[in-house]
Amino acid sequence: LRRQHDSHVVANLSACTYRQRVGLLDQTTEPLAFAVWVWTSTSVAQHLRPPTPSLRLFIFPYPNNSYAGLESVKRMAKRAHAAGHNISLDIFYTQWFFGVPYGVQRRRPAPWRNLTFDALLDATYNYTRASVGALVAQGTPPATVQIGNEINCGIFFPDPDKPCSSGGEVCQCEDNWGNLARIIAAGSRGVRDAYPPANIIIQLGASKDLSHGGQWAHKFYTTIAAAGAPYDAFGLSFYQIWGARNVSDLCFIADAARALPDKKIYVIETGYPYKYGHRFQPGKVPGQVFPATPAGQLAWLRAVLYTVEHGLWGRGAGVSWWGTEYANPCSGDECAAFWDANYTGLPVLTDRGFRPSDPNNPPPHGVKCPPLDAEKDTRTAATNRAREQFGPSDRLRFLDGWWR
Repeated sequence: LRRQHDSHVVANLSACTYRQRVGLLDQTTEPLAFAVWVWTSTSVAQHLRPPTPSLRLFIFPYPNNSYAGLESVKRMAKRAHAAGHNISLDIFYTQWFFGVPYGVQRRRPAPWRNLTFDALLDATYNYTRASVGALVAQGTPPATVQIGNEINCGIFFPDPDKPCSSGGEVCQCEDNWGNLARIIAAGSRGVRDAYPPANIIIQLGASKDLSHGGQWAHKFYTTIAAAGAPYDAFGLSFYQIWGARNVSDLCFIADAARALPDKKIYVIETGYPYKYGHRFQPGKVPGQVFPATPAGQLAWLRAVLYTVEHGLWGRGAGVSWWGTEYANPCSGDECAAFWDANYTGLPVLTDRGFRPSDPNNPPPHGVKCPPLDAEKDTRTAATNRAREQFGPSDRLRFLDGWWR
């Protein structure tokens, strides 16, 4: 690994390159994981400062690729654990791949398609317990487990010939919150029965919603909780390319945080491009304050880390960077890897990216959010400005990925 920016790389990121041997992984021709934790709070599992990164592993019941299957995940978990990393497991449940409509991505996997709803709950429980249990059995228990990935409109969307009651979709099936809560509860019970200490995370694609004031995050998290879905933490996908105005938009999770005071807060996915490319072009982000340069990428990371660590009312629990390994080529959305196209480490990979934040010396655009007991009126002006900039919120547009 060539390092031109700093001499000290503090993180052994175990799944972050295609064709070079870095830390644990042998030479490979495909990415083996999609995200790596860059900071987690000392209150979660055994994470320490300076941080010991965790590997975030994705798993499907019936994967359309080898590296998202259980055996591959077990191998990666062993190699990460041997290097002292923790494991963050993201269970998709539904088939998911780029290039197909969002609603199709989130339908049941084929072998579960004709199950009754009660049998679907059993399948969810059994698969979750077996997957987490397999990691526990080999000595690599996950510190966190996600029930689904970016489930803004739910899990197990109905097939065209099936009623809403066959799944847990909640955007078009507006009275389906009870079903979604039962699915989450089945997955959560599987986690608890296999490994009680794991933190259970529910992830939303929150960039655009937080720029509008976090109304959907508040509704989603409080409604599933009221319907009986047990979970430990909010997991937020947070990207400027997908609609965040600035890092301070994270403060708009306040209404959900106030309503559910026992929930931790993770930025479960973030990233920022070090150059323009693909769908991230000049003018894509109105009022862009971070340049699309290596320095701008580092500044975004430092601001997000500071805000999660010091700004979210003591409940910030971790930050995970998406697509660290997409060096050459870039991902389909943006060039936000930890390496450039020549596999040279970028500043985000150095101690400038990972060093502890001074709570009294925020980096540019890093913020401490207003106290949760502050009047909601203090946020009204910022919410209105965001609405004027991006246009009115439209719940159904979640279905085409607008919400991410």
